[in-house]
Amino acid sequence: MNFRVALVVPDQRVSCESGSKTYWNDHCRYEDLEAACHDDQIDLVVLPEQYSEGLPGDEMEEWAIGEWFEYLKVPVLMGFKSKEGFQIAIYVNPNSSRSETRLHRYVKHSSADQLAFEWPGYAGSSDAMFDPVVVGEARIGVQVCHDMFYGLIGHRLRHRGANLHIVLSGRDVHRRKWSNVLAGRSLELKAPFLCTMAKCGETGSARALAFDQGRQLLPAVSMVNSEGFAGFEVFDLGDRHLEPPHRQSSSDMRYRDISISRNPSVCADIHFNPRSGKISLKGRRELDSVDKWRVFRTTAGPAGVLTLPIDALHDGLAVHRHDVRPSSFAHHIVAYVGEPHDLDEAITLTKLRAIEHRVAVLLAGNATWECIKTTRYKYIQRLRPRNGVFNLNAECLGGTASALAGRGVLGIPRRHFDKYRALRLHEEES
Repeated sequence: MNFRVALVVPDQRVSCESGSKTYWNDHCRYEDLEAACHDDQIDLVVLPEQYSEGLPGDEMEEWAIGEWFEYLKVPVLMGFKSKEGFQIAIYVNPNSSRSETRLHRYVKHSSADQLAFEWPGYAGSSDAMFDPVVVGEARIGVQVCHDMFYGLIGHRLRHRGANLHIVLSGRDVHRRKWSNVLAGRSLELKAPFLCTMAKCGETGSARALAFDQGRQLLPAVSMVNSEGFAGFEVFDLGDRHLEPPHRQSSSDMRYRDISISRNPSVCADIHFNPRSGKISLKGRRELDSVDKWRVFRTTAGPAGVLTLPIDALHDGLAVHRHDVRPSSFAHHIVAYVGEPHDLDEAITLTKLRAIEHRVAVLLAGNATWECIKTTRYKYIQRLRPRNGVFNLNAECLGGTASALAGRGVLGIPRRHFDKYRALRLHEEES
């Protein structure tokens, strides 16, 4: 794909007269950005979530054209917050060809005052906001910030033909957490996944992030400060250079709430016993099954275990096919059985599954024995087995429904769960 994307990471803390040249150069190195666009070095400029706010919805495209496109002369994708509280991504390209997108609007589905489910005329899985933005060879699936944590959105975009995904985030983030999701999505959706954001506070990281094949994509041009913001970076998708895969370190934390063993001689709540090259599941105190989940009584409460073949690790819909009611059992464990072809790739996807579904994830093969779960803030814990036993704490194992719901405006309210689940591809579509 011959396509060059400039991810702008502005410093929103700059407090100068907005019309001054000094402001714009300290803000995002605007003069360099404009020069690169005019020199045909950039095909798309991307600005973060909520870059502008307070405009009526019907004026956003006009503002993006008048304030950015008319000066840069290249397509622009940027974030707005409407007066009503919707977080919206707007794409403009008045010079589009007949086969390209001229205007596009995507409304955020999570973590906002007003969500896409409440957008006037929202048509669910058939809504035009899931159509890819077409520009040159790129078919861009657009998302806003936390939406990338909810995989059904990305799958809907991919089904519509997206071969590139771009996420607009609003402010400083925890870099490793964001990177874990972006890396996993780039593998799952088999396409580059790019994200930009803005520097707004004194803590956290604000920088351009880009991943392909689970690995970080290096910029062709970097015009940012030493901390990664107050400028822009250009990613050339026709000449991709990837960093080596990130190696997740193991946690030294010790827990005792739920024990999982593959050593039959060790007492544990749940056993995975190798038999004839396969793994069979056996718990000391098994309760009635729920769908495909086998349920075991533990001192921390009932724990459900879903076993899937290792090849299902790449399938972002596999766990969704077995979503259960939150009250079915307290703790959720998903085991992918078999040997992965590439352990680094498998770990990358395992981290994504743990974050998206709020489950403990096992890689259970004859040689491979891994367990990954998250903390309350979605930081990854790669647990270390002791005598073949993983000991888990009983936090952050509430399953997909608990991962959807958040506090305050975070996440997706329960009243919209069914609308979100309706974005799932039917088997005949996939």
